[in-house]
Amino acid sequence: APDARQGRGMFKEFMRSPGVQRFIGNRLADYLSLVGRTSRWAYEPADCLERIEADLPLIFAMWHGQPFMVPVIKPRRWRSKVMISRSRDGEINAIACDRFGIGLIRASGGTTAITCSVNSPNPGCER
Repeated sequence: APDARQGRGMFKEFMRSPGVQRFIGNRLADYLSLVGRTSRWAYEPADCLERIEADLPLIFAMWHGQPFMVPVIKPRRWRSKVMISRSRDGEINAIACDRFGIGLIRASGGTTAITCSVNSPNPGCER
């Protein structure tokens, strides 16, 4: 049905507009901040952050959506960056991470992602 396809296309275009992406990204950051402030966190072993700090810098590998745990579980004094796709859809995640002060590496997959991670900061990779 042409009308249904046209409606989906209009919705996609609406969702990818910069203003809508900023709104959703900021609301996502607000929600995650609330969850972080109202959750009880337990670290096992209790001194794991001190143990990890001795080995900084580190690279953590996480599945999609998990970078949002970074500002909640790490001490604020630790700098961090997350890799987020350069796609228009990745922009919402990038906006939310930016609100938390997390550095961004905009790349995904393959050689580009590895190069950006190793050579960061690199003007072609940073936001």
